[in-house]
Amino acid sequence: MAVTLTRPTLLGVPAFDATKEQIFTFAVQGATAQVVANKLIIRKQDDNTTVYEAKQESFKYQHNVAANKLTNNTYYSATVIIYDAEGNESPESLPIQFWCYTQPTITITN
Repeated sequence: MAVTLTRPTLLGVPAFDATKEQIFTFAVQGATAQVVANKLIIRKQDDNTTVYEAKQESFKYQHNVAANKLTNNTYYSATVIIYDAEGNESPESLPIQFWCYTQPTITITN
C-alpha cells in the first residue's frame, strides 16, 4: 500500500534581517509516514523568480536558511515540500509571504 504524505502547513514568519540565519517551521497533520527531509522554495514576490531552493534532511519540522541567502528590502513568498524515507514527496504547501529588512540601529544620546 502506497503511503500518502499530507500537504504540510508552512507557518508564518515575521519580517527578518536577511544578513542573519532564519528558521522556517512547518506543521504536518495526519501524516502516516515519518518525515525525514524537507525542501524549502523561496520566490521573489514581484516577478516570481526562485531565489532559494534547498532540501535538508532532518526529522525536525523546520528548515534553516543561512545568512545572506536572501536580500533585504525585498518581499518574498515561500513554500515547503516534505519527504518520507522511501522518497515519496508531499504536495507543495500553500505559500506564505514575508519581508526581509535591515535590522534597525537605535542610538540613545544623553
